[in-house]
Amino acid sequence: MDLFKILINTVFLQISIASMVAKKLQDREQDDGGLMRLAYAFFDIKLRRFLNIPLKEVPFIILYLTKRCNLKCMMCDQWKTDKKTIEKEISTRNWLRVIDAAAKLKPMMIVLGGGEPLARPDIFQIITHLTKRNLRYHLCTNGMLLNKVNLSRLKAYPPSTISVSLDGNNAQVHNELRGVNCFSQVLNGIHLSKEELLTTRIGINFLLCKKNFKNLHRMVPFAKRLGVDRLNLLPINTNLLHRDKSLESFSGLLFLEKDIPELEKELTKFRNAAARWRLKTNSAIFLDRIPRLYDGKRKTNRACPAGYASIGIDSYGRMAPCADMDGISCIRNGKIKDFRTLMASPDYAILRKKVKHCQVNCWDTINGELSIRFSMANIPFSFMNWLKDTKYYIGSAKVSARDSREMKMNRGGWMK
Repeated sequence: MDLFKILINTVFLQISIASMVAKKLQDREQDDGGLMRLAYAFFDIKLRRFLNIPLKEVPFIILYLTKRCNLKCMMCDQWKTDKKTIEKEISTRNWLRVIDAAAKLKPMMIVLGGGEPLARPDIFQIITHLTKRNLRYHLCTNGMLLNKVNLSRLKAYPPSTISVSLDGNNAQVHNELRGVNCFSQVLNGIHLSKEELLTTRIGINFLLCKKNFKNLHRMVPFAKRLGVDRLNLLPINTNLLHRDKSLESFSGLLFLEKDIPELEKELTKFRNAAARWRLKTNSAIFLDRIPRLYDGKRKTNRACPAGYASIGIDSYGRMAPCADMDGISCIRNGKIKDFRTLMASPDYAILRKKVKHCQVNCWDTINGELSIRFSMANIPFSFMNWLKDTKYYIGSAKVSARDSREMKMNRGGWMK
């Protein structure tokens, strides 16, 4: 037993030393968002999670700005949110205060989600405030509002990256899943974004489900012709933002155990196509694990970094480690609470404990890229992905004059 304690103490002493070294390198190089910060965050998070100590810095903060949405997606019920409930969402003034509080946690990236974030009338005030606080941000959008008017305003304070929801290489399957005839409008939004936001990397989020997984590999050349920088698969799930939706309403979308062999074949073809076309996509570990989500076996979540690597704040001003649970209010007597104090509170400690002992079959836990990156066992396999993801999400995109000319020349043939 004494030997075991010595071994544990030695491991965490090494982690602490590595953490301090990475921190020193970060301070010396004034690296605002590079690999040194990730290295420091990795060891800091592992140590604090083990000891159940709240963080002083959080690498990724997700702001769920609104439940407003202009689509009627089959897998999501946020668009059904009534007007009175939406009117309870926090004000512009409070969102700006939330951003000020979030900035003290020194995030590497702020993720703007929803609903549809561009549906908020004050979205450009929020974005302006983010960039004035020197915070990088990633925009998650369904692409419907990526029009010339909005893009001309985004150009002033462009996102580092944008992900656009696109669920097929033809209108039929995408429109069916999204509940609106929007395929052409989304493609146009992607194309305009590539033209207008020359320093922003544009990616596709592809909802992987039973309705669109066959011939998945055909999305790769289609995405390349669109000129996007990345194609990410998001396997269909019934929790997180979809946790209030009845299981019966997912009929026809979820994979069954009998579908797994065919799903594995399609994923293999997808990986080969992505390698052949040199298109960035999910890590090999992520893709390999997708079928495990649907095999009916109980999962554990020991590697889940929710509440440490990331936190979320919903449109009513509630902070939570994970979107699968109700958060605690950031607002008291009209003022925003200090986030570090909030994260050190007994109420938040209860939420962190729930994460640690959670048994939900969650794709974000079992397959999520953050979970993969923050797993000690995966370090030898995920280091190169750390490098690639850091460059993609945090590095500055550079567009050559030739690329810019090609974007304009391809306008006539991008939908073929």
